[in-house]
Amino acid sequence: MSFDESLVKEARSEALDLFEKRRLVARLRLTPTTPWWGGDYSVKTSQNVDEDEINGRLRWFLRTVYNRFCARDLSDYSEAERFVGSFLGSTGSASKYVFRANTLGPGEGLLGQLRRLPRVRLTMRSRGNLGLSEEDLLPLNLRGLELSIYRTRADEDPKYDDLVVGGSLITLAFLGVGRGANRGFGRFTPSECPAAGSQFIRELCTYIRDSKVTESFRLYYDKFKEVTGCGSVNSWEKSAVPLAPLVDGKGPDVIRAIPNCTARDSYEALRALQEAFLKANLRWVMAGRGARIPSAEVHSWLLGLPRQVKNTGYFLVGEESEEAGRRQSMLVASPVRVNNGYRLYLLPFLSLKDHARIYNMLEHRGGSGEVTRVSDLIKDEEDLKNVISEIVDAVAKAAERRCRAQHVTTR
Repeated sequence: MSFDESLVKEARSEALDLFEKRRLVARLRLTPTTPWWGGDYSVKTSQNVDEDEINGRLRWFLRTVYNRFCARDLSDYSEAERFVGSFLGSTGSASKYVFRANTLGPGEGLLGQLRRLPRVRLTMRSRGNLGLSEEDLLPLNLRGLELSIYRTRADEDPKYDDLVVGGSLITLAFLGVGRGANRGFGRFTPSECPAAGSQFIRELCTYIRDSKVTESFRLYYDKFKEVTGCGSVNSWEKSAVPLAPLVDGKGPDVIRAIPNCTARDSYEALRALQEAFLKANLRWVMAGRGARIPSAEVHSWLLGLPRQVKNTGYFLVGEESEEAGRRQSMLVASPVRVNNGYRLYLLPFLSLKDHARIYNMLEHRGGSGEVTRVSDLIKDEEDLKNVISEIVDAVAKAAERRCRAQHVTTR
C-alpha cells in the first residue's frame, strides 16, 4: 500500500490548527527594551528566554498581588501559593496553563561599555576558574520574543485567562526576567497588541506600549479584584511577605517615577539605576538628608545586595548557620522606554514583619574586626519602618543624582 506523505503533512497541519484554535489563550509578540541576561546550565549567558523563568517570575508577582488585596494570613506565602497553584499548578496539582517561548535573536552586539555596569562588573570578577571569557557572560541584545500561552485542556475554565496573560505582560515589561532583573535587565514590551482576546488585555497592552506604568498596574489590580472578589488593601507594615506596590498615595510602598531624569538609551538607564544602589552613593545621599541611621550597617540586607566577603559582612546570630543568605530585594528598579528615551521607576515590594524578625538576629562584622548588632541601631518596628522609608527615598534621590551626573559628563 502506497504512503502519501502530503496527506500526512496536511492532517498534521489541520491537527495543529485545531489545537491552536481550541487551546491558545494568547500569543504575545514582544520587543526587548533592555538587554537579556539569562544563564544556561554552564553559567554562560543563554541565547534563549526560558519559559520557566517567565512562569516563576509571574507566580511571584501574582502572590504579591494576592497578598496585597486578598490575604487574611500575611505570615507566609502559603495562602497566596494555594491561590496561584489552583491555576498555575503546584507540587500536588498540574497547571491549567502551558507557556511556550520562542526567542528571536540575538540581535546586534552590545557596546563594551556594558562591562562598566556595576552588576556586570561583579559577575566578571566572580567568574573565577570557570574557563569562561567575558563574552560568555555579557548580557545579550535580542531581536524579539514570542510567548504563547495555552490552556492544558480545551474545555478548561477561562476564569483566570486575563490574570495570567495580563500578569505576563506586566511581569515582562516592568519586573523583568533573568539575571539582574531587579536592577533593570530583561525587560520586554509588546511590539503589537493581540487582536484576539479580551478588551481588558487589549487595553492593558496599549497602556504598556504607551509607557503608562501606574495606569497599567491600576487596570490590572482592578481586574484582579474583579476576578477574585477581593476588596481589601493590606498594609506592608503588618505583613511578613512582600506586597505588590500601590499606585496611589504617598507612602514608601507606592510606585514612583524618578523625577528630572530621562536617560537617552538603555545603557544610561541601567547605569543610573544600578549606581543608585551602590553603598557610597546611598551613604552620600542619606548623609546629605540628615538620616538618623548609619547606612553602611543596615541598607545591604534590605536591598538584596551581597552581604559577605570572607569574614566581613552580615551574619545571623543564634541560628544553626551564620550564613545570612541572599534576599529578594524589596525594590525593583525598572527602565521604561518612552519614545526615544527611558524613564526610571522604582517598584517597592515592601514588608515590615520579616525584616523585623531578621534584624533581631543580624550582626555586621567590619574589616577591622568591629562587630555591630543591627538591633542596637534599630530599636523597634516603628524605627525600622522609618529606616525602610528613608532607604526607599535615598535610592530614588541617588538615581536622580546619577542620572543628572551622566548628562553633565556625557555632553
